[in-house]
Amino acid sequence: MEKAGNGVPGGFSAEVGGHNVFSEGADAPATRGAIPQHLDRVMDRLSVNRDYALCKVLYFFHYMTISFFVPYLSIFLREAGLSDFQIGMLYAIRPMLSMISMPFWGFIADKHQKHKHILMGLMAVAPILRLGLLAVSGMGLWPVTALLLLSDFFGNPIEPILDS
Repeated sequence: MEKAGNGVPGGFSAEVGGHNVFSEGADAPATRGAIPQHLDRVMDRLSVNRDYALCKVLYFFHYMTISFFVPYLSIFLREAGLSDFQIGMLYAIRPMLSMISMPFWGFIADKHQKHKHILMGLMAVAPILRLGLLAVSGMGLWPVTALLLLSDFFGNPIEPILDS
């Protein structure tokens, strides 16, 4: 195999930050182990701050559960026997309910200074209510609507309380 001008077999070269990663000359960056210094600094910046680790885990699981629930909600509602008009009305009512539930739970959390307790309670109740939708799926419009809006009343305020 032929070596290219940069000393790499096959003529492969990689430059990161203006330095050839495979160079061995005087212009090669100082390394710690086998990782170039500039890549090592990037890896140090990506380290997890232990003060925020719990918050990051909560965000991850919260958005993971939302990604399982929200994209399939309209399909689920149609399979539960709701018409397109009824599904549209539910999608119109849900943001209005958020305008009530978010300030309500924020006020309760601020008044009692129990943000963590309220957050954990909301994060426990909302998924249980959303799973309850499976039990009432064949019962018609009113049970599905009541349980969906109740789950939204407890589920929508999770994000603002998690942010605070």
